[in-house]
Amino acid sequence: MNIDMKKNDSVKLEIIDMNKDGLGVAKVDDMVYFVKNALYGDVVIANVTKVNKNLVYAKATNILEVSKYRNDKICEVSDSCGGCQIFDLRYEKQVELKENFVKNNLIKIAGLNEKEVDDVYCGSLIMDEPFYYRNKVQVPLTYKNNKLIYGFFASRTHYVIENNGCFISFKESNEIINIICSCLLNINKELKIPLTKLIYDEKEHRGIFREILIRKANYQNDISITIIVNDTNYKNNMNIYSKLKDLIIERIKSIENVELKTITLNINNEKNNVLLGKENIVLYGGGFIEDMMFGIKFQISPMSFYQVNNVMTKKLYETIIDFMETSGNETVLDLYCGIGTISLIISKYVKKVYGIEIVKEAIDNANCNMKMNNINNAEFLVADIDKFFSLEEKIESNESLFFENIKNEKIDMIIVDPPRKGLTINTIEFIKRISPKKIIYVSCDSATLSRDLKILLEDKRYKVSKIKIVDMFPNTMHVETVIALSKV
Repeated sequence: MNIDMKKNDSVKLEIIDMNKDGLGVAKVDDMVYFVKNALYGDVVIANVTKVNKNLVYAKATNILEVSKYRNDKICEVSDSCGGCQIFDLRYEKQVELKENFVKNNLIKIAGLNEKEVDDVYCGSLIMDEPFYYRNKVQVPLTYKNNKLIYGFFASRTHYVIENNGCFISFKESNEIINIICSCLLNINKELKIPLTKLIYDEKEHRGIFREILIRKANYQNDISITIIVNDTNYKNNMNIYSKLKDLIIERIKSIENVELKTITLNINNEKNNVLLGKENIVLYGGGFIEDMMFGIKFQISPMSFYQVNNVMTKKLYETIIDFMETSGNETVLDLYCGIGTISLIISKYVKKVYGIEIVKEAIDNANCNMKMNNINNAEFLVADIDKFFSLEEKIESNESLFFENIKNEKIDMIIVDPPRKGLTINTIEFIKRISPKKIIYVSCDSATLSRDLKILLEDKRYKVSKIKIVDMFPNTMHVETVIALSKV
C-alpha cells in the first residue's frame, strides 16, 4: 500500500467480499478498501474518494475482469439506486455472502466460536424467484426541469434516482405510481398550481406532496395508497385532496389484479427523514387493507409494521413456531409485536400471549385482529418497551395492570422482533430478570443481534440452540436471522 494514497488516486483491486452496505471489499497490505459499483469476484480500477487510517473508500471506474457471479444487467439504475445493493450478483452468491456475514457477526461480535455456530445452524430459506416480492413500496416525489419524477433515494443520500420499473416491488406498483403522478399533473394543470408549490422540495422545506406509500395484500389483491404531504393548512386544502382522490379511484380501475380499498392522507410537516407523520386522514375506504396468513385475517393500516415479503414471511413464522417447541401450556411475551402477527399466529400453540408495541395504531389493529379472528388468549398494550421495563411503578392504570399480569404469571418464553437498532440495555436486563426458559430473537440486522446476544449469554444461563437465516430481502445485503436461546 502506498502510504501517500490520497483522494482521486486510482488503484487496481480484486474484490474478495461485500460489506453490509453492498460495497465491494478489497485488501492490499494492511489497508481495506470499500468499493462502490464493484461485486464479489470483480477486478477493477477504482478511484479513491476518501482515505481513513486503515480504510479507503473508492468507486470502480473500470472493470478489468468481470466476476463470474455477475448477472446480465437488467436494471438500468442498479448501480446508482439505493434500493438493491447487490442486484447484479447471482442469487446463489448473494445467499452465500449473507450466510457468511451472519456467521462472522455471531463469531466476532457475539463471541461464539465457529463450531458452536455450525452445530446449531439450521440452514437458509430462500426464494425460488427473487423478484417482485415487496408488498410495500414508498417513493419520494421531486421535480427537475419542470418535470415531475419519482424513484428511490441513492445510497446514503436524498437524491432521487428516477426509476419507472422496479424489479423487487410488486408488479403492478409502477403502473399505480404512474397513475397517481398523472393525477398530480392533472391537479397541476386544472388548478394552476405550479410544480414548485405542488411537489415537495426537501432542501427548501416547501411544496405539498412528499412521498407515496403503497401496500398490497397477498389476499384478494387489495391495495392501500397513502399520500404523504407537507401541509400545515391541509384542512383548507381538502378540495385538492378530494379531487386527487376521485381521479385516482377512476383511473386505477384500469389495472388488473388490483382492488383499491383505501386512500389515506398522512400529514408530515417535519424537517426530518421520517417517512410518516402522526396524523392520518382517510380520504376513501376504511383506512386499512386486510391480509390473511395461517388462516388469520390481519388489518394493516399506514402506520403499522407488516413484513414486506409475503412468500418469505410465511417461512419466517413457520421457523419461529418450529423453534418455540411448545407443549401448549406456555405463557409468551411478544415484544415489538406490531399489529399482532406473531402473537396471533402462535396463540393456538400456547396458553397465553402478551404483546407490547409503541405504535398505538398498530395495537389498535392488533386488538381488532384479535376480535375479528375470535382469539381470546392474547392481550396487547401500547408502550415504549424501553421505558416500560425501566420503571418500577406504572402511571397509567392499564400499564400497571398489564405489568402486574406479566409479573404474576410465569413467562415461559419471550419473542423479540426489534427494529434494526436492536434491544436496549433496559429491555435486555428485563429479559434476564424474567429468565424465561426460551428466548426467540428475530432480527433484520445480525450485527445488533450479535451485540445483544453477547450480553444475554454473559451469565452462562443460556445457550444458542438453533439458528436459521430467512432471506426476506433478495438483491439487497439485508437478511432476517432467527435464533433460539434455551436455558442451559
